[in-house]
Amino acid sequence: MKVQICRVCLETSEALVNIFDGIPDKRISIADMITQCTGFNVSRGDAFPKSICLPCKEDATNAYEIKQLYETSHRAFCQIKRDIKEEKDLLKAEICKKSNVESTEAVKVHCELKNEDIESEADEFQGQVKNEPIEEDVFEEDPLHILDCEHQVDIQVKIEESHDSFQADDQRFGDTLGHEEKAEHTLKNIRERHKCPHCQKPFKNYSDMERHIRSHTGERPYKCSDCPKSFTQLKSLQIHIRLHTGERPYTCSYCQKSFVRLEGYKQHMRIHTGERPYKCTHCENSFARTENLRQHIRSHTGERPYKCPHCEQSFSQIGSLKIHIRRHTGERPYKCSDCEKSFAQNCLLQLHLRSHTGERPFKCTHCEKSFVQSSALKIHIRKHTGERPYKCSDCKKSFTQKSSLQLHLKTHTGERPFKCTHCEKSFGQKGTLQKHLQIHIGERHFK
Repeated sequence: MKVQICRVCLETSEALVNIFDGIPDKRISIADMITQCTGFNVSRGDAFPKSICLPCKEDATNAYEIKQLYETSHRAFCQIKRDIKEEKDLLKAEICKKSNVESTEAVKVHCELKNEDIESEADEFQGQVKNEPIEEDVFEEDPLHILDCEHQVDIQVKIEESHDSFQADDQRFGDTLGHEEKAEHTLKNIRERHKCPHCQKPFKNYSDMERHIRSHTGERPYKCSDCPKSFTQLKSLQIHIRLHTGERPYTCSYCQKSFVRLEGYKQHMRIHTGERPYKCTHCENSFARTENLRQHIRSHTGERPYKCPHCEQSFSQIGSLKIHIRRHTGERPYKCSDCEKSFAQNCLLQLHLRSHTGERPFKCTHCEKSFVQSSALKIHIRKHTGERPYKCSDCKKSFTQKSSLQLHLKTHTGERPFKCTHCEKSFGQKGTLQKHLQIHIGERHFK
């Protein structure tokens, strides 16, 4: 048995595993775990060993799990910290607002009372010493200055009272609810304060709401300096700029394919790992992309949101609608570079190009035959396996192709949609009609 060396501990062992193989329950390769935990780039094709011993594999898995756990906990703590800060800021704003309102009312009442006192005292003074001269220093101290001082004292007292009231309410609130309930209550209050004025959708913070509002107003403040495109978010602009610079920062460790966006990289990695995290709630199917799940769910709900503007047909996918509309417009944007033919779909062009190149990429594992289309290979393989998935509901017959079943069903229904243009005969199959037409062609030939 061949003895290999472990990439981590450099020990030899007969029981090693490939570091580029995905771990099913972790949905990530050991190589990616090592890269994330150590910062060293581990990629296929380098000059280092491609295997790891079982103890080192376990250590790498444990280190990755600790790293993931810490990152998750850290994000949770940061979110709680942000939420508490926002709540404190909002609480301070409410305290100031309430204090200002109460202070204004207090000053107003205080001034009215003082004015009344001053007027009554002035009348009484005038009545008592009407004929006596008034000394200059009687009103040397400005009554308005006295009012200002007392006004400031009133404001300070009111602010302290309001602050104490809020602190008491907060203490009672903390005693009544647990930490989790308090955090949930705080988050709910924050979301209630950040609501879109157009659709009332709530948000955790003001910046998220501000970005959302642009979907209503159409504002796109971030403009590309290389082309006319503009964006609602700075991040979207930064990703777009990579199309001009050619930067593709996310590289697959399995096949070296690189990507402009992180989301595209993650979706691609699922091809290698087999991860399908988006599960259908109606059946057992699962998908690598959320968009594929949404499209699949419509097969259960019957929803067809994309409607044709030229006819009454509707579709579950926008791509299907675009292809359908080309039937109305006659648009065939995919042109063959070897001949004059053009097509409404790119997949049809790719199939056509194989007629020029002779490429037959889909090879049978049971014999030497190969095919242009994957669907043709699937049908062919059924000849080897004996699989006949299309079963007639009226008799015991079954078929390898759906089209064969549909033709067979016409023998039960009596449907004969293919009519001869020369006589009154009709047929269940197009091929039978074509054979029949040869009779008429022969009759005309001998006339």
